Amino acid sequence: MFFYTQSTIYTFSPVEVINCLVVMAILWSLSNSISNLWPIRAVAWIGQNTLIILLLHAFFIIIMKPSKTLFLNIDPSGIVYSVVATTFTLIMCILSSKILDTLRISKYLFNTDKLYKSFKSS
Repeated sequence: MFFYTQSTIYTFSPVEVINCLVVMAILWSLSNSISNLWPIRAVAWIGQNTLIILLLHAFFIIIMKPSKTLFLNIDPSGIVYSVVATTFTLIMCILSSKILDTLRISKYLFNTDKLYKSFKSS
C-alpha cells in the first residue's frame, strides 16, 4: 500500500480527514448495536488474551513445524496446515494462561492476578 500511494502519502487533504472522521463516527455509532454479536465478542476475547498469545505463539508454532509435511501432503496449498496450526496455537496459549493463573505464577511473571480473561466476561 505504501509503494502504491508513495507520491500521495505525505500530502494533506481536508477531505481525507473529514472522510476518516465520518467513518469513525459511523463505526462508533454501530458499536453498541453489534457488540453483542458472537464474532465481535470472540475477537474482543482474543484481544483481551493477547498478552499470553503474543508471548507463547512462537513456541507452539515451532511445535507444529514437524507436522507441516503431513498437512502439505493432504493439502498442497497449506491452508489446512495454517488453520490447524492457528487453532492449536490459540488453544495451547489459552490453556497455558489458565495453568499459570491456577498455579499463581502469572502474578510473578506478568504482575497481574489473572492472565486469562473468560469469554463470558468480555
